[in-house]
Amino acid sequence: MKPPLSHVRPDPLELLKKEHEEAMNHLQVLENAADSIKANGFSAEAFEQIAETIRWMNTEVRRHTKLEEQYLFPLIEHHMRNLADQVKGDHQDMWDSFSDLLSTVKEVEEGRLHGTSIQTVVAIARTIVEQMRGHIRRENMILYPALKELMTAQESSALLEGIQHDH
Repeated sequence: MKPPLSHVRPDPLELLKKEHEEAMNHLQVLENAADSIKANGFSAEAFEQIAETIRWMNTEVRRHTKLEEQYLFPLIEHHMRNLADQVKGDHQDMWDSFSDLLSTVKEVEEGRLHGTSIQTVVAIARTIVEQMRGHIRRENMILYPALKELMTAQESSALLEGIQHDH
């Protein structure tokens, strides 16, 4: 007899995947805003969507990345050392691009426009979309399934506790 659903512990990797689904929605908004500016020129609405995505990245993506780095990376290093450096590199690349986007958007908001400021915002936004989508796919399709097979019950419980503690 199966235990009642209220007693089933959630899968920590599925919790992280749900956050990835939310991220994909935000990335679509960012991509649409960048495409709109590229096709139609600057608009306050598209720029606000980019600014909103930046706020989301600065809070939710930072929190998610911190969770992964604190609780997931040690598991990756233990079970799949070869993937650890790639995942860490993905995170660093994404934050480098985010920093570039943040400083360019700030210049635009403060009226310190350069001739290519808007095109730079569009290009960096598209880079972030590509980087994050690739990273999410790699985690969802390769990393998480492999970890699911390799993690012990204790490691899974510790990961779940870490995720729930930091939410």
